[in-house]
Amino acid sequence: MIIALVGAGLEIAQWAAARPLWLDEEMIAINLRDRSLADLAGPLWLGQSAPFGWLVLQRVATLLFGTSELALRFVPILFGLGTLATALWIGRRWMGPLGAAVLVLLCVFGHWISFYVLELKPYSADIFWSLLLPALAAWAGESDVERGGEPKASALHLQQHRATAWWIVAAAAQWFANGALLVTPACAAALIVGVWRQRGWRAATRAAVPGLVWAASFGLNWVSTLRHTVASDFLQKYWSFALPPASAGVGGTVSWLASQLALFAVKPGGAGLWVTFWIAVVAGVVLLMRDRFPLALAIGFIPVSAFALAAGRLAPLYERLSLWVVPALYVALATSIDGGLSFLRTRWSQRRWITAGLAATAAIVGTQVTVDLVARGMYDMRASRPRSGNHELNDRDALRWLVARRQPNDDLMTTHLGLPAAWWYGGVPISGPYRGGGDPGGSGRVLQVQHNWPGPECGADTLRDTLGHHSRVLVYLGFRFDDVPKGFDDMLWNDLRELGSIVAERRIGEYSHAAIVDLRLPPDHPEGTHRGLSPWPNALPRPKGCLTVGPAERW
Repeated sequence: MIIALVGAGLEIAQWAAARPLWLDEEMIAINLRDRSLADLAGPLWLGQSAPFGWLVLQRVATLLFGTSELALRFVPILFGLGTLATALWIGRRWMGPLGAAVLVLLCVFGHWISFYVLELKPYSADIFWSLLLPALAAWAGESDVERGGEPKASALHLQQHRATAWWIVAAAAQWFANGALLVTPACAAALIVGVWRQRGWRAATRAAVPGLVWAASFGLNWVSTLRHTVASDFLQKYWSFALPPASAGVGGTVSWLASQLALFAVKPGGAGLWVTFWIAVVAGVVLLMRDRFPLALAIGFIPVSAFALAAGRLAPLYERLSLWVVPALYVALATSIDGGLSFLRTRWSQRRWITAGLAATAAIVGTQVTVDLVARGMYDMRASRPRSGNHELNDRDALRWLVARRQPNDDLMTTHLGLPAAWWYGGVPISGPYRGGGDPGGSGRVLQVQHNWPGPECGADTLRDTLGHHSRVLVYLGFRFDDVPKGFDDMLWNDLRELGSIVAERRIGEYSHAAIVDLRLPPDHPEGTHRGLSPWPNALPRPKGCLTVGPAERW
C-alpha cells in the first residue's frame, strides 16, 4: 500500500509539472480542439488513430477543464493511477506481500510504463486495461467460488455470472484502449480453458456464450473507428517496419520474431538484461501454474499472442504500440520472486534439492531483473524528464515567444513536422477553409519550408518569391529530425539572411529555435544578429539541393 501511495504521488507530481506537449501529443490535441464529437469517430487528421471512447473522454475533459497540459493529460493520469490500484489488488489476491510490493514497484518505476502514462495518448489506457482484463479473467475462471461450503450448483451459477461480467467489461474496454482489444483473445482463451479444466466442456461453452456481447460491441467499434485505422495507407506504411516482411516465409518470420526478443525486453519492457528478463518471465508463468492456473494462462497467453499477431501482420511489435504486453510480463516477474521463494521454502523443507535449486534460481534471476528495471526507471525519472522540455524540445515557450511578437500579416514558417506545434501553440485552426494555412488577409499565413534534393523543384527561388511581398517572417525550428538533412538549419538561416536581417532569436531547450526575420532590412543592418554559418571547418556542409516554401496544409 505504501509503495502504491508513493507511486501515485510521483505520478501526480509529474502530471502537475505540466511539461509542454510534443509532436504526437499536439497532433491528438489538434484533433480534439478542431473536430466535433461526432467527427472524432471518423479518420483523424495528421495520421492519428485512437479509440473512440478514449477520444470522447478527452473531448469531455477539454470542454470541462480547458486545453492546458494539465487538462489534456487528466484522463491519462487517471488510467495511470488505476493501473497502480489494479496492481495492488492483483498482488494482494494472488501473491504474498513481497510479490505485491514488487508488482506495484514495477508499475511505478517501469521505464516506459511510467513514461507513457503521462502522455496525451491512449497508452496509459492500454496499460490499465491490459492489466485489469487478465486479472478479471482469472477471477472469473477460478475454482475458489466453491469455498465457504457453497453447493456445487451455486458455485457454477456464480462462475457463470463472473464470466458474463468479464465479457461485458471487455466489450466496454475495447472502446477505450486498443490494448484491451488485443488482450481479449488471450484472456478469453484462458477463461474458457480454465472453466473447461474445472467443470467440463458444457460449463466452458456457457462461459463462452456471453462473448456474443463482445462481438456485437466489436462490430460497432469496427464500423465507427477501427476500419479507418486498418484502411489507412499512411499508418500501414508507417508501421510496416515493425512487422515481419511479407515475403519472409515461415523460416524468415520465425527468425524475425526471435530477433525482437532483445529489443522488446529493452523497450517497452524497460529492462537492460534481456536474456535474464525472459528467463524470469518464463519462470514466473511456470510458478503461477502451480496453484493459480487461470491467471497463469492469461499471463502466459498475452506475450505469445503479441508475437502471433505480429507474425500474422495484424499488430506491430514495437515499443509503445506493444505496451499492452508489459503488465503481464511484470506480473510474471513479480511471481518469479514471490513464487520462487515460496516454492524454495517448501522444497527445502522436503529436502528436494534440485527443485529447490531451480526455485532459488528463479527468485535470484527475478530479483536481478527487477533491480535493474527499477534502477533504469528511477534514473529516467530523475534525469530525462525536465519540466521545461519534452523530447529535448519546448514548443510551448518558443511559439508563445513568437506569437507575442507577431504583427499583422507576419508569416509563420516552420518545417513539416513543426507544423503541429505552430498550429497548436500558435492557435491556428486547421478545420477552416485554409486547412492550417492561416488567414492570408488577417493574422498572416502559415508556411512550410522543406528541403528538396536537386531536381525540377529547384528551378526557381521559391523562398524569395514566397516571402518577397511581406515585411517579416517568424521562423520556428522544432521537431524536424525525420524530414530534413544535416545542415538544414544553417542552410535556412543563410538563405533568409540573403533576404533580410534576423532581428530577434531565441533558443529554448536543445532543439527549439525561434527567430524573427525582418525582410525590410538589409542582411548587415545594425539591428540584425548577423546569424550565419560558422567558419570552416566547424560548419556542416551545405546540403545539395534547395529550399522551397509553400502554404501549410493539414494531412
